[in-house]
Amino acid sequence: MKFLYCPLCGQPTTSREIGGREREYCEACKRPYFLNPVAAAAAVILEGDRILLCRRNSSVFRGRWSIPAGFCEEDETIEECAAREAREELGLEVEVRELIDANSGFEVEGRPVVGVYYRVEPRGGKIEPGDDVDGARFFPLDDVPDLPFAGDRRVVRILRERLLGARGIAGGATTG
Repeated sequence: MKFLYCPLCGQPTTSREIGGREREYCEACKRPYFLNPVAAAAAVILEGDRILLCRRNSSVFRGRWSIPAGFCEEDETIEECAAREAREELGLEVEVRELIDANSGFEVEGRPVVGVYYRVEPRGGKIEPGDDVDGARFFPLDDVPDLPFAGDRRVVRILRERLLGARGIAGGATTG
């Protein structure tokens, strides 16, 4: 993705080396444009040694299971985003309890993401998939389906080590 026109003044951009990289630059505004990753938050819901996953109903990885997550809005904290995504995708009101992991995702070309994963606890509502998902269910941590996002696989691996490893359970999940 490139900025062909300056989003502030509408003038065409040029390319200029800044910080050792070619970047789009607006001569009129004297402003470089950086292609930064987008922040996303995930709501990790556990029930014992099982994790709640949702089946995606979006254009990206439709039909695949993933941890409920979405992009942060400009007026919310990353924790508020995790709670909103649980509400929108699952119909659940949640309380954010702990940060599990933060990682980078590059699975969708041209859309780099920084994913922040929080363990959350349901405080109300019932599981009813929203528009972005068409199913939700709990999976044993040692038997999750093939997840399309490396960050999701990493979090499952962290949880397996934390929760199952302490009990000596070896599991054969495809968490790569």
